[in-house]
Amino acid sequence: MSVYNVTYHGCWPLPIGQHDLTQPPGLDDGVHFTSPFIEGQPGIQPERLGPYVTMLNPGYDPKLPLYQATPVFDAARDAYATNRPAQFSRRLFEHPEAVVNPGPPPPLANVGKIQAVAFLGDPTAMLFQTLNQAGVPWVTAGGVAPMLVVDLGSLPDSAPETRTSIEQTLKAGGTVLVWGVNPQTQTTANGLLPLPLQAVARTASSLLSANNHPLANALPPSRCYFSETSEGRNVMKYGLEGPLVEQGEVILRATDINWETWRNGLEQLRVAAATRSERGAKPSGAAIIEYRTGGGRLLVSSLESAAPTPAHQEFFRALMIGLGVHLDEPKPMAGGLLDGGGYVTKALVLGSFTATSYEEALDKDFAGGETTIAPRPGDKLPAGPVWHELAANADAVFSFNPLATEPDAVNHVAYASFWLFSPRADDLLDDGRGAKVDLIAGSDDGAKFWLNGQLIHENRGKNPLQPEQYQLTRLSLRKGWNHFLVKVVNASGNWQLKARLQCADPDFAAQLQTEVARPTP
Repeated sequence: MSVYNVTYHGCWPLPIGQHDLTQPPGLDDGVHFTSPFIEGQPGIQPERLGPYVTMLNPGYDPKLPLYQATPVFDAARDAYATNRPAQFSRRLFEHPEAVVNPGPPPPLANVGKIQAVAFLGDPTAMLFQTLNQAGVPWVTAGGVAPMLVVDLGSLPDSAPETRTSIEQTLKAGGTVLVWGVNPQTQTTANGLLPLPLQAVARTASSLLSANNHPLANALPPSRCYFSETSEGRNVMKYGLEGPLVEQGEVILRATDINWETWRNGLEQLRVAAATRSERGAKPSGAAIIEYRTGGGRLLVSSLESAAPTPAHQEFFRALMIGLGVHLDEPKPMAGGLLDGGGYVTKALVLGSFTATSYEEALDKDFAGGETTIAPRPGDKLPAGPVWHELAANADAVFSFNPLATEPDAVNHVAYASFWLFSPRADDLLDDGRGAKVDLIAGSDDGAKFWLNGQLIHENRGKNPLQPEQYQLTRLSLRKGWNHFLVKVVNASGNWQLKARLQCADPDFAAQLQTEVARPTP
């Protein structure tokens, strides 16, 4: 471990010259030097240094220590000690005698007693689809359920039946989850709840559960961190406040810092900004509150409804398990163009084109910009074919023969295009984990492959389809959407392509997305 790592990760940031971070800095804050400024005297004569954040106090602020160690500092010190202790110190941990088990949280214990859940709202809306994907067991038509989910965002105009259903569930000792409080649904919510509340602007990309609540076991911090997901990072846009919050219990709240706001900034800026935002005054961060009434429990949430990534899906599963629901198996995430083995099953295709020779078919640009195009469905070349979606067969093989203008498809050309989204760039200075994928493919006959306009492979031979023929490994991705373009050239006969993507990092692979066309903002 380097000195840099010990300093950066092993020391808490110190606010030099600004001890009350709930207030904006003023002219009286900062470090004031003892020597007065003398007009006309040459040289540097500092009178005041404005407030700033650093890990090491150079002695400017006597109210602060020279450094304030984190548990990482203690662990590094013990690891490098001559007589290494059997157990590294656990200072700042609540239970220092407990053994720390690194790695992902333990599997969820899906042993809840709630076997059926009722839903009020639009079953085609996002919340129902998200919970359905998470495996929530819905009550059969006409059945009675011990839990009721109310989707404020898709409820019809305030109906007395909704309030009646809530009251009946609570009276029977059941659980009611009212979801989606925001400024637009606040009036509807207050017409259904026993006490008023309001939504206040508060953005969060990570959450914390109350330590004394059963939900904490299902939702440790690792399951509530979304700052680095490919999308849907801000899982909360509004906090809850008001009498219902004051008389209830906050069981899930926003963390004191929204790391998504600062994580991509300059290093010297984000350390200071993150420290200040963590300690500064801010609106209510209540994300889910619990209120006991009528013999049951009422839960109210302001969280977003979407689950666009596996991390979000795991969160919703953990949330429902933590609330006592016995879930079914999770349903596969919809969308994308890869099957379970990573094979490309559909692509945007352009063709066919006919060349006078096999060499011309390989070398001529028929697409109108092989290194620059970003095709969309329906795009058409002047007096040429149209980009359209094509599905692979059951063996994940694309056959272009139906596009041919003559039976043997001699010297024919077709293009296949698809996009891959990466949440980060393959830049060690930007993110030390990197961002690489492998493209394993085969073609009948020749082929060219481009990634983001750069030619990454070319086969000028004539050969039958061999699915593992091209091993294009450790391809560097950009942050955002990456474009793959494949040109498949046929000498005669079968005219095919088969391709799959793979990634050595399973956590990173779970964040990748694929589309046949780049989504528009």
